Amino acid sequence: MAICIAYRGTLCDPARVAELVTDVRAFAELVGWRCKTMIELVAAGVVSVAGLDGVTMYPPAACEPIHFHVDREGTFVNHFYYALYANPQKVAMLRAATGDAATLTRACWTQTQFAGAEVHAAVCLVLRHVKDRYAPDLDVEDDSGYFADQDYAKLASQLARGDAPTSLTSRAARAAYVSTGAMTIDSFLDRVSDALVAAKTKQP
Repeated sequence: MAICIAYRGTLCDPARVAELVTDVRAFAELVGWRCKTMIELVAAGVVSVAGLDGVTMYPPAACEPIHFHVDREGTFVNHFYYALYANPQKVAMLRAATGDAATLTRACWTQTQFAGAEVHAAVCLVLRHVKDRYAPDLDVEDDSGYFADQDYAKLASQLARGDAPTSLTSRAARAAYVSTGAMTIDSFLDRVSDALVAAKTKQP
């Protein structure tokens, strides 16, 4: 299972969103991550719905963006589902699929599985700062448990274990592709399977 960090909550004061944006941008600049304000995201067509404010951080490429987008009440929202929520027909479809469309719009997350322990820890640091300073009710669910226990060794071990099968499969697929000419999908998959078996038998 991919390791993700999910978060939801509300700013203690919606008027502090500008302060939050400035703070997050300063952190991003400090660690060398890209960062875009809501104005920039709307101008670029990344966000297509009105009524939101906030900022998005972009950690290294292997990590998904971290969105701090809030509505007029200061509630953190998922801008993609928020856009759907503005359409009554789509809301009905979401309710039928999930039972609670409003809850879905407030579910924010980032996947850190392939970004490494250092980036995962940095994401948690940002979220903890936002919780401590701007949103005391911010609920953070970290699949690795690091946000709660701050155990870096355990985090690094979990990410390494999760990455091993993916890395092994990738190497096996490359080996099968390089070692052959034209082939069918079935024969390619057979070769990948053989390569995986061979690789596993070589592991200590």
